[in-house]
Formats: sequence, C-alpha cells, structure tokens
Amino acid sequence: MKKQRYEKKGDRLDKYREHLITGKTLLPKYQEYFEKLEYTNSLLCAGYSDGDVANILKNSKKYADIIQGYGIIKDVKEIWGDVKKSSKEGTRHVMYECFMRIARACEKMGDLDNASKNFEKAAKLYDLFKEDETPIDIKALMRPAVIMFSTDPALLVETTEDIEHEDIETE
Repeated sequence: MKKQRYEKKGDRLDKYREHLITGKTLLPKYQEYFEKLEYTNSLLCAGYSDGDVANILKNSKKYADIIQGYGIIKDVKEIWGDVKKSSKEGTRHVMYECFMRIARACEKMGDLDNASKNFEKAAKLYDLFKEDETPIDIKALMRPAVIMFSTDPALLVETTEDIEHEDIETE
C-alpha cells in the first residue's frame, strides 16, 4: 500500500518499537543492537546514573567509546522513556499511599498524634501543607466538651441591654 503524503516517515527506532509491541522478529544485525538497548535499559532501571551506565558500557568492551554509550542511552530513553522521571513520581505516589494507610491505622487505634504526623507527611509530598500555617490540634478537636445541664429557669434567662435607638419608617 502506498503511503499518504501527510504520513510521517518513521525513524530508525521504529523497528525496535514494532518488535516490542507486536513481537515481529528482527534481522540479526538489528537484534544485536536491540540486545544492547535492553542491557542498557536494565542498568538504568537498576538505578545507575547516565554517566555510570556510559562507563559500564565503555568498559564492557562491546562498545567503541563513551560517546557511543551515551548514544545508546539516548535511544533507550526514546524507546522506553526516562526511568528516573517516572520512578520519582511513582515513588512519591507510593510513599503518599503508605503515609495515608499508617495515618488511618493510627486514627483507628486512637493514636491521634501519629495520625496527624502521617497526614502532614502525606500532604507535604504534594505540597498541600504550608509550614507557616498553624497546624490544627486534633486532640483539642477530639476532646469532649463540657456540657452543663440545669433545671433552674434563672440560668436560662438571657440578659439584655437597652440602647438608644430611633425608629425608621419604611414604605
């Protein structure tokens, strides 16, 4: 089928994307580079920095120099994305959920101090908590209020004060 004029020409990494998505087999010359991409991606996912990965690739004797290593890292990021960015946001979300679970468990057990601290930690992860605001004392809110009951009608009388006033006619 003939390509339409408005369709964008694919880049050199499309064959690797297609292999990942559809399972289409690669030619042997492309399979070797794909294995390098997978190895590099595994190093990045393990937490190594770009510089460390480039040095590991250079020292593994499969690559000519460090510049080629950085080129492979660039290709990995184009195919799989930057692991460090997604992992930071993911870690933030996981930590938020953990703080919220701990806070709810503390709340159920009646440990309001730790519940409050964990709610604050969860809020700080998403910048929902401002340091300059005075924190709410949860214990003060949960403290039962003293309510006095009386059958004496004199206590129920409200005192009023007369003031000077002027009547205004309305239409």
